[in-house]
Amino acid sequence: MKKLIKKIALVAVAFVAFSCSNNESEKSLGAVSIAEIAKSTPTLTSFAEALDVAGLTSTFESSGNMTVFAPSNDAIASLLSALGEPSLEELELHQPGVLAKVLKYHVVSDARVLSTELTNDMAVNTLLGQSFTVTINTELNEITLTDVNALTDGASYITARDIKCTNGLVHTIDSVLLPNLE
Repeated sequence: MKKLIKKIALVAVAFVAFSCSNNESEKSLGAVSIAEIAKSTPTLTSFAEALDVAGLTSTFESSGNMTVFAPSNDAIASLLSALGEPSLEELELHQPGVLAKVLKYHVVSDARVLSTELTNDMAVNTLLGQSFTVTINTELNEITLTDVNALTDGASYITARDIKCTNGLVHTIDSVLLPNLE
C-alpha cells in the first residue's frame, strides 16, 4: 500500500510538472527552484534535508542551469541504514564532507539533460568530477543509472522524469548513487 501511495504521489508531481506550462516544449512548475521542488515534494524531503545538512541549499535555490538526479526519501533512508547512521546530521558529524560529495555526484552542472537525451551506456559526468552510467530498456520504458562502484544493487531507477525548474531539471531516483570517496 505504501508503494502505491508513493507511486501516486510521484505521478501527481509529474502531472503537475507537465501541465503547468503554456508552451508545450517547456513544461515546468513555474518560478520554482530545485531546492523548492525538493522541499515541497513529499518523496524528496530527505533530499532537501540533505542539501541543508551539507550546506548546499543556497546552490540549489540560486539561478543556474543544472540537472539533478534526486534520491527519494526511501533511498536516503536505505543509505543511512547501510552506513549505520541514524540521521543525515550524524552522517555529517561522523564523516564530514561525505554527504556533500554524494550529493554533488547526483548533479550535472551547466546542462539541462532531458530523459530523452539520455542514451544507452552513456557516461554522465557529474559536478563531483566522476561519472555514472545510463542503461535504457526501451521495451520496459525504464532508465537506470549505475554508479562508479556498481553498489546500487545493479541500478537506480528513474522514477519521475523531466521536472523543469527555474534553475534546472530534476529526475527522481529510487536509490542513492555512490561515488568513489577515496
